[in-house]
Amino acid sequence: MKNRNKILCVIVLLLILCTGISVSYAFFKISKSTQNPNITVNIDNVPACVSLQMTNANIVSITNEYAVPITDAKALSSDVYKTSFDVINNCDSSKDLTVLLAPTNSSTMPVNALKYALVEQSEVPLSGTLISDKLGLNNGTKLELRQKYNQDISIGYSVGSKTVPAKTTKSYNLYLWIDENEGGLEQNITMNKLFEGYIVLGSESLGNLTSLYNTIQAKYNEGNTFVKLYDGEGSDTYANPVYYYNGAVEDNNVLFGGFCWKIVRTTDTGGVKLIYNGVQTNGSCNNSGTDSQIITPAFNSSTNSPAYVGYMYNTVYTYSSKSSSELSNIVFGNSFTYSGGTYTLTDTMTVSSWSDGYNTINNNHYTCFTTGNTCPSLYYVYYTESSSAYYITLTGGKSVSDALNEMLYADDVNKTDSTMKTYIETWYENNMTSYTSYLEDTTY
Repeated sequence: MKNRNKILCVIVLLLILCTGISVSYAFFKISKSTQNPNITVNIDNVPACVSLQMTNANIVSITNEYAVPITDAKALSSDVYKTSFDVINNCDSSKDLTVLLAPTNSSTMPVNALKYALVEQSEVPLSGTLISDKLGLNNGTKLELRQKYNQDISIGYSVGSKTVPAKTTKSYNLYLWIDENEGGLEQNITMNKLFEGYIVLGSESLGNLTSLYNTIQAKYNEGNTFVKLYDGEGSDTYANPVYYYNGAVEDNNVLFGGFCWKIVRTTDTGGVKLIYNGVQTNGSCNNSGTDSQIITPAFNSSTNSPAYVGYMYNTVYTYSSKSSSELSNIVFGNSFTYSGGTYTLTDTMTVSSWSDGYNTINNNHYTCFTTGNTCPSLYYVYYTESSSAYYITLTGGKSVSDALNEMLYADDVNKTDSTMKTYIETWYENNMTSYTSYLEDTTY
């Protein structure tokens, strides 16, 4: 059916636009600012000439009687909360490094309730810092953890940054404990919880990393051809300037959560809008076609109702059709009245011969499919062709606007998930839940 196919084509085009922008030559690797919701991606793993050597334990843990909130002074005066390790830099130049704590799969402790102090072994720490900066681990680091400890870990938390000179070994102590106020989180949130994690290294100082928003802003300030400033209606009220990519863009790729994304624009809240663009292949995000899409099947598994174009829907008005042999001297109305269970057509016209008049009904879409103008059920013809008429059935005095509202628009009726929504939510649950804290819960 042509009209239905047109609707489905529009849906397919929207999906392609939402998931299929494909030109890619480079990608950002940028860390999270402490100001949510700036979106972050992976921190690079260290070069091969830098290594980490644990000296008293392979794992950092807070368990049993030590998994209780304590003061900084008590934690820093006890070796129980201390883990020692060496960083060996065999490179020909100094290296700025971020020390990361990667929780194991069995760790149950809310990391933001923890404090840390990272010092050289010759130093005495005086106070601690709450853990706040959460970073995605590079694929190389994730692979190393999997090979060493048989753990699939994708997230690390910064516990300090250090610079190690060339051809030098530095020895450090990491103190880790539960903050006496549990990081300002819910009271007793750490009760009966344990923490276990591995120390890993990132390739640059956290202070040298920047938010994705600031990186895009810097590109605009540097005169990047593809980054534009939105200065249209309402822009003078924005808390942050909005930048967008324009033209044949080559540098708007981001790695986030292990997937490729395209930057569309920034938001006035300091966030960044991204579009999914597939997975990295041979170090590149140069994806197109189905490789740049999350899913390619139909928006809904059923197609016999306008409701099925909805991301969510409720009442389903299925369409039907009548052949031209049934359509002679049919009365059509522009509107109707309803009383006592009967529809009465108004502002009518009659189509004597369907093959000659099917394309003349214009705005007269209502009909009883008879030569009269009254009926208990009314039919709304939404598409015609020389051999057929396609329609939905209305009852109880409802109009086509009522039907559309029930199917697609009313706030309190959209209760059924489309096939597409179900798939996307499942995909999110399987791939992105550990990154939820990076995302902004808002609508644009």
